[in-house]
Amino acid sequence: MDRKLEIIQCARELIEERGLAKTSVAAIAERMNVARTLFYHYFPSKEDLVAAVLDTYVDEFIASLKEWNAQRVEGDIEGALDTIVALIRD
Repeated sequence: MDRKLEIIQCARELIEERGLAKTSVAAIAERMNVARTLFYHYFPSKEDLVAAVLDTYVDEFIASLKEWNAQRVEGDIEGALDTIVALIRD
């Protein structure tokens, strides 16, 4: 995994553990055991990093929707509704 993706993954984990407000650039650098300057080499700001983290959630959700749609049985409306609701809740 390249360094930029490692930073995104680390930030995502910290945001899930602590929430966005309590996830700082310093906390990310500390968790990764790197200098904060490395963070700024890849991301101009925390907001840019958060946008990248959100992109990972969107990408995963779209992939899940595509998988759901590929497995959906046409005509099984009740089954489709049950499984899409479960997917959205996850």
